[in-house]
Amino acid sequence: MYSVSNKYKLDMKEPVARLSLRGLISGVAFNEDNLVGGSLSITNQCVDNDEILLGAAYIGELQATFQNVNINRYEWVGKVITPYHIRVFPDNTREEVPLGVFTIAEAVWSADGVSVVAYDNMSKLDKTATFNATSGTAYGILSNICTMCGLTLGMTEEEVEALPNGTETLGLWAENDIETFRDMISWLAQTLASIVLVDRVGRIYLKPYGMTSIDDIGAENRFLDAMFSDYESRYSGLSVVDIATKQTKYYGTEPDIYLTYNLGSNPFMQYGLPVTKDRMARAILNSLSATAYVPFSVTMLGDPAYDLGDVITLSGGLGDNTKHFVIQRYSYNLHNNYTAEGVGKNPDVANAKSKTDKQIQGLLNNQNQNVIQYYFYTNSDDIVIKDTRTKTIIDLRFASLKATVVMFQAEVMLEADSTVSGINYNDIVGTVTYYINYSEVQERHPVETWVDGDHILHLLYHIRIGDAELTKFTVTLTANGGDIHIPVNGVEAAISGQGLAATDEWSGFIDFEEVIEEVTLGDFSVDDNMTDVVNAWLDTPYNPANTETLDEIDLGGMELEGFSDMLLIDKDMMSQKTHQELSDYTHAQINNLFIYG
Repeated sequence: MYSVSNKYKLDMKEPVARLSLRGLISGVAFNEDNLVGGSLSITNQCVDNDEILLGAAYIGELQATFQNVNINRYEWVGKVITPYHIRVFPDNTREEVPLGVFTIAEAVWSADGVSVVAYDNMSKLDKTATFNATSGTAYGILSNICTMCGLTLGMTEEEVEALPNGTETLGLWAENDIETFRDMISWLAQTLASIVLVDRVGRIYLKPYGMTSIDDIGAENRFLDAMFSDYESRYSGLSVVDIATKQTKYYGTEPDIYLTYNLGSNPFMQYGLPVTKDRMARAILNSLSATAYVPFSVTMLGDPAYDLGDVITLSGGLGDNTKHFVIQRYSYNLHNNYTAEGVGKNPDVANAKSKTDKQIQGLLNNQNQNVIQYYFYTNSDDIVIKDTRTKTIIDLRFASLKATVVMFQAEVMLEADSTVSGINYNDIVGTVTYYINYSEVQERHPVETWVDGDHILHLLYHIRIGDAELTKFTVTLTANGGDIHIPVNGVEAAISGQGLAATDEWSGFIDFEEVIEEVTLGDFSVDDNMTDVVNAWLDTPYNPANTETLDEIDLGGMELEGFSDMLLIDKDMMSQKTHQELSDYTHAQINNLFIYG
């Protein structure tokens, strides 16, 4: 719900309302007198038909017919409309609610005036995605998408990280059906168990479903055509396609008696170890299964303070204020009515199908060994390379279905700064190093020399690939004589070749990078040329048991024959080293230290 005053909220519940409207069309003011019959209307939604939808990224639409507005003919399309809803209180004070930012896409002239259709900033995401392989944090990828589309992200990094899977490192599976950035952000929002919305000033943000009611709408504020379902729509299962194996993985909660949500072949849910993918799927299911909404439709006095995804209660009359209702579709018109709807399937009706039909409908792309495949990469975070330092700027993993030659091309936009600690070195030398499966390419080290300012680094290299081989190709850049800064999306890299395929198989390597800054200790300093060693070893699990044989025991008038007993040290597995340490203890020490100690 848009943040309005308590005075506004109270006046929303009054039976009589004084409403008005004003706005700007690219700086040209208009008011209600310029609208034919109060014709301005706004519609929006975050669902398809009858089922809740994660990752929804729908475009809000404004329609209106204007007259006597000082804009020349043939100049309407492309102009921006920013309307404001005005509520006038009994004491003649007023409060405004912005309705959004809309760009005119169509304008038709008639005797009545100029009829326009305008769309909110979600439409700017309908731009061809220029990369289909990237990795980084959810916040970094979201910021990058917004930058590419000329939009502003209306969330802080902390707000993104608070979403389900918001702290995961995500990778975008290269084999996907993403065509536009709206497709991409939709899949990303689904991974974060959220929907994509545009706020009142045109910023993009993600919103998860919840169960906290923001308002109660009583029967006196609803009209007679209100309708309520007699069931709650809720989920206890989730399925997702593993593109590499072309199999569907199912996850459920207990009791698993409700609906199953279909994630499809989400390209952000394909990378990582099985435990990682399971953790991410469980996070989405946990968020979704915590909600339970009753489908509804209500018509009330027109007020646009409510947002998509708002949870409300509907008390009085046929309403049940113990249940929750979520706004998933609305229609606003100034002097007509405000209609809000929430949808959802009946678990009892849909249960049989959803529990027996776990397979997801959809096409998986078939690889053709004779077709040239293209895969693209860009950076989602800033890259800063300090003087004398080296950093990885490109990291690509791909598989070949046959012996082939892959062409690598890249363009890197960078800023060079030759001033280090107050000393100007005039020129900066950048040295590029290629690595194939962690082995340095010795025969080729491109070198560029730059003065202060912005530059473009072009790279080209041909990689010979063996038959059915997994390849990790990385590019590092070393700075000498100054610092190098590569902004977000400054790297545009591509590989192309016949018989290529993306893969989610783990290569068996874990990459570590540790940066130790200069350490000052009194009057002397430790140079940053330091080395470190990472030791790794394999502990073999061992399930030990100790056996002790007792001699004959004389108990006065009775005699107990010798016997042996079995002492299990622990039910859990332990290493051979730990087993050896425990073997050195006597029976009495084990009894005192570990059993009764």
